[in-house]
Amino acid sequence: KNTPAAEQPNLVASLATALRYTAVNDEICKEVAEQGGVHRILELLRTTATGHAGLAKSCAACLRQLAGSDPNKPMIVEDNGLATLVHVMRIFGQRAEDKNVTEAARLNYQVVQEQCIGAFVALCLRHPEGAAKLGPEECFDAVADAMFNNKMHTGIQRQSCMFFRNAVVRNPENKAPILEKGAEALLRLAKATHPKDCMDVSSAAMRDLGCENYNEGWKPTTAVMGADGVVRTPEELGDEPFMDIDEEPFELDA
Repeated sequence: KNTPAAEQPNLVASLATALRYTAVNDEICKEVAEQGGVHRILELLRTTATGHAGLAKSCAACLRQLAGSDPNKPMIVEDNGLATLVHVMRIFGQRAEDKNVTEAARLNYQVVQEQCIGAFVALCLRHPEGAAKLGPEECFDAVADAMFNNKMHTGIQRQSCMFFRNAVVRNPENKAPILEKGAEALLRLAKATHPKDCMDVSSAAMRDLGCENYNEGWKPTTAVMGADGVVRTPEELGDEPFMDIDEEPFELDA
């Protein structure tokens, strides 16, 4: 809190990264929040970080980690966290679309968006009250736009699939507004373009959104547990309906 971010953005980014790797359990995450860490991270994302991709990435990744702790989720949402993440996504999304930027800079801008979406994934996991605010805060629009504009970026596609699934699994009222944003077409494209990384999460999202043929293309390669609780091999599964996606919302990727 005492390091001037505008003067030393790289140092503050390193501190945020260190905090991210230190916050390894609920107790530490809760303590960080109680000491003002969550508010400081959000404050940085609203101000200095918008002009520095490295700082924005580190702050968004740290917030994503802290949001993994259930007690911190309401605090982040109440501190205008959803709108803050949307704001950061819009800024770096626009920069990534600039045809004059270098590919290295574009990748940095895309990674910022990926981390913001990852924070959304964490915030609506086991937190239906937060998920209920995603629509009014324009989170669906921001994520759908990111998917559309970054079709080849695996991280953005995978996190977006996880986000749409977590947003509806305990908040079915979110299905209609998500589908209105063209999510089904985006999810199918993510599955086709990134089958290794998005086949499972895209299928799960489409299933919970009520899309038809949500499991098209899925080829299990390991023994899985079906919804009936029975573990089967791929050979035993054959062509039966896809039942091996965990019914619980997605936890965070590392």
